[in-house]
Amino acid sequence: MDKVILKEFVIPFKGISKKTIYHFSDSHLTEYDAESDVNEIEHSKKQTTAWEGVRKGFCEAYGCPYGELEMQTAQEHLENLLSCASDGDALVIAGDTMDYINGANLRISEKLFGDYKKPFVQVCGNHEPHKD
Repeated sequence: MDKVILKEFVIPFKGISKKTIYHFSDSHLTEYDAESDVNEIEHSKKQTTAWEGVRKGFCEAYGCPYGELEMQTAQEHLENLLSCASDGDALVIAGDTMDYINGANLRISEKLFGDYKKPFVQVCGNHEPHKD
């Protein structure tokens, strides 16, 4: 696994023992899989290319390194985050796990979070619109 930067913040509360709660957001899955149709595959490839450009532009604008770690797919990055968070007590995912809702992104999310063994809460972001 490549490097992931984690920061620890201690917030003291009387009577509560130390807990480690990981928090992340904005993985922006743009995936396709063996069950995807041609339209889903084309849209996924287009969005993946767009996000690669965003990451590269951000790194160039702010002087951040841009190498192999930054070229990971959204799925690889999400898998790494979940692996890092597995030693914590709980996980909070604050939206935009998916860049858009499609079958592959739902299947991948279901598999990754179905295999995750710690308590977690996941909320929708603006890329995962709520449908009534």
